[in-house]
Amino acid sequence: MRSLRSRAIVGGVVWTSVCLILGGIALFSFFDSITLKRFDDILIGRHLQLVVAISNSGDNPQMIEAFMTDPAYDRPYSGSYWQVAGPGGVLVTSQSLFDTVFPEEPMASTEPSFWVGPGPAGAIRGVHQLVSLDDGPPWVVSVAESLTNLDRERNQIRRNLIIAFGLIAALGCAWAS
Repeated sequence: MRSLRSRAIVGGVVWTSVCLILGGIALFSFFDSITLKRFDDILIGRHLQLVVAISNSGDNPQMIEAFMTDPAYDRPYSGSYWQVAGPGGVLVTSQSLFDTVFPEEPMASTEPSFWVGPGPAGAIRGVHQLVSLDDGPPWVVSVAESLTNLDRERNQIRRNLIIAFGLIAALGCAWAS
C-alpha cells in the first residue's frame, strides 16, 4: 500500500513539474509577443506622426523638425530616432541621430515594414515606408527605437514569471510534504 502512495506522489510531482515547465514556456512566449506588439504599435504611431509632419511641411524637409515635438528626438543618442530620405539620399534626420544615419535598407515599399539594425548607441528596431504626397517626390520615411527598452521590459516580465512560478513550486512542495 505504501508503494502505491509513493508512486502516486512521484507521478503527481512529475506531471505538476511538466505542466509548470510547459506553462512557463507558453507564458514567456505569450508575453514576449505582446511586448513586441506593443513596441511595434508605438513605432507605427511615431511613424504616422512623421508622415503627418511631412504632409504639413509643404515639401520643405527642414520644416519637419518643427512638427516632431518629442524631446527625445532632440537629445543625441536618446534611443528615439527618425529620418527622411529622398531620391538624392538623406534629406533630414532627428537631432538624436546626431552625426549618423540609419543603415541602408532594402527598397522600401508603400506599406510600412519593420527592420532591425545597428543604431548610433546599440541595436534599433524601426519601421520605414515609401511615401509620396500629392505630386511630390517619393520619400523613405523611417522611425526607430532602441531595443534596450524592449529588452529591459522583456527581462522584467521573465523575472516576474520566474518568481511567480518559483512561488507556486515552493507552495506545491510544502503542501505535498
